[in-house]
Amino acid sequence: MAQSTTSISGKDLRVEQSVNGSTWVDISGEATQVSISGGERVTGTKHTADGDTPILLAGKRNSITLTVETLYTETGDEAYDDANDAYEGANAHYLRYFPKGTTAANLKYTTAAGIVKNPVYPDIDSASGDPVLITIVLETSAITEGAAT
Repeated sequence: MAQSTTSISGKDLRVEQSVNGSTWVDISGEATQVSISGGERVTGTKHTADGDTPILLAGKRNSITLTVETLYTETGDEAYDDANDAYEGANAHYLRYFPKGTTAANLKYTTAAGIVKNPVYPDIDSASGDPVLITIVLETSAITEGAAT
């Protein structure tokens, strides 16, 4: 197989968050990284008296954790403000991202209603000149893939 010529970098990444799943706020100017964990499908195995290998069956999927690292700001309706409100109020929160940007037909990944699991308060090192960061850890039941529109 020939080497791919269509891979992408993160330079066009767009990240958005929502408190209701329909009105989205662009947090790309603050977001620095998106990562996914979890979502593994449960499997089951059982050996029978006849045969050397187990019967293997697929079960259901576990929840998915989407982690977004962003700059800490104290401006309303930016990443920290909405995520912190969701955490403190135990309110539903949504995230979506477009790895290649929002041009039509590019892919987007959108969470189902999720729960912000962690306190999003900033860690600060007074000796550092680096921007202060926060991490939003959202647990959700699913992420759907769709086309940017």
